[in-house]
Formats: sequence, structure tokens, C-alpha cells
Amino acid sequence: MRVPTAALVFGPPGSGKSTQAGLLADTLAFEVVDTGRVLRGILYDPARQGDPTIQRERGLFDGGQLMTPSFVVDALRQHLADLKAAGTSCVIGGSPRTMGEATEIMPGIIESYGLENVFPFLLDVPYEACRARNLARTTCTVCGRPQLALAPADGAPLRCRACGGELYTRVDSEKIDIRFAEYEEKTVPIFAYLESLGLKMIHIADDLPGTMYAEVVRHLAKQL
Repeated sequence: MRVPTAALVFGPPGSGKSTQAGLLADTLAFEVVDTGRVLRGILYDPARQGDPTIQRERGLFDGGQLMTPSFVVDALRQHLADLKAAGTSCVIGGSPRTMGEATEIMPGIIESYGLENVFPFLLDVPYEACRARNLARTTCTVCGRPQLALAPADGAPLRCRACGGELYTRVDSEKIDIRFAEYEEKTVPIFAYLESLGLKMIHIADDLPGTMYAEVVRHLAKQL
């Protein structure tokens, strides 16, 4: 039986964190804990749009800023508790995003899965490549999947290719710069904290998504 494993995927906005998480889910049955998807499910829930807290957090999210750490932590903590109870391997894309979140979330992940079964990956993708991906991407309001143009002549799809849901443009150039700055200021310091806990950051060089995924699996192989 495969030992339950937790993989954390870090990287700049647009580096492909959701793609790598999705590949682990599709090929190795990892449960995706996509922070953005979990949060979008809450923020865009029609039944909750009158909630002042949701309005505040959605304003931050839509503006390209990081959301209130306690709000994010509570949402993730509940989701991870459900996975822990089921003994399910998980992959977390883009979380924790701040030191506050890291100190709240990481001890629980390590306690649940064991230090030797937690793998933090860092996608080393240059900012300019991330910028191009962000500007070419729309996102489904229903399933949260990003939608990239298949070729320059195709343009972006009008509706989600997976579920047919409506799409929205997540960021513009100015918001991308805000997100890069917040990543440098608030997320990058987490890497030293993870190493202080005994976790070694695993760097994955920029390449085609499939090649990057093969490298991720190579590092996970002893647990699979």
C-alpha cells in the first residue's frame, strides 16, 4: 500500500502550480488542495455574496492582493482535516502563502503525514515566463481550471473546455506586478522556515509541464 504523502508546490504566480497538482491527481490519485480553487469555491458561492467577510475577501482576491491569512487558514484547515481522516495523499498548490499561514498549517501537515512524507517543491520559472502565462489565461468560475489559448490564432476559449462554465480574466499586467511583489515579500521567506522544520526544498527547473512533472515523480518515487 502506498504511504500517504503530502506534496506542496510553490512558485511565482503563473509558474504552473495548478498544472503539476492536477497531474498528480490525474495519474497518482492525489487529492488536490488547490488554495485558489478552494477559496474561489467560497468567494464565488452565490449564496454567500451578501456576507461582508466574503465581500471583503473577494475584493482582495479580485484586486490581486493576498487575502486575510486567518480566513485562508480556516478554509484550508477544514479541508486538510477531512483528508487526514481519510488517510488520503494530497498535493497543495501555492499554500501556505504567508509566514502566518505557514506557522498555522505546516505543523498540522507534518503531524498528519510525518516529516519524511512531506515534499515541498519549488517551480523555478522566470517571472517573464510567468507574466506571459498570466496574461494569456482565463479561469473558469465553476471548476477553477485555467484556460489557455491552444495556439495564437485560436485566441482564448469562450467557455470552459472541461465543464462549459463562464470564464473570467484573473489579472491584468498591473495586478501581476502586485502579485509578484507580494510573492517575494510574503511567500519566499517561508522557504527558510520550512527548512528549519527539517523539510528540504526540492527545486524543479523550468521546462515543459510534462518534463517538470517527471522530475516531481522522481523525487516522490520512494513513497509511491
